[in-house]
Amino acid sequence: YDDRIFNDFDSTEYSAGEPEDEGGAVEVSSCSDSMEMTESEMLCAVQMKRMGEDEFQEATVDRYAVDSDDIVLPSEKRPVRLREARVERKKQEALGRKKARALRRANKAMREIVVEEEEEEAVVYRKVFKSAYKKERARRRLV
Repeated sequence: YDDRIFNDFDSTEYSAGEPEDEGGAVEVSSCSDSMEMTESEMLCAVQMKRMGEDEFQEATVDRYAVDSDDIVLPSEKRPVRLREARVERKKQEALGRKKARALRRANKAMREIVVEEEEEEAVVYRKVFKSAYKKERARRRLV
């Protein structure tokens, strides 16, 4: 911006085209007279202090925002952000073994149970599997 353009903006020369009111000065009201901050504004201020101004802008500005009129191409879509809890490989393997044992037990139990409807069979199988999974415990390992 070239600020020199606005230097003489308040002078009376520029108001020649406007009709003058005989009633007096015009009141200008702002939407908020108080300087109190809401909780969300305070959180943003604290976050900005911690991060720094540039990093705060990067974190809060949505760079994938688009007008509703625009057509969004597949390459411009918002990337999927999956927040998964990191599980160690050993724990994943242990959970997989536990699930496999529970599946075997559930299949064995379902062979003995006779159910007429398929929908009901799925519900019963789920209940049997859940109870078998809960009963499974970590196998003791000799060290």
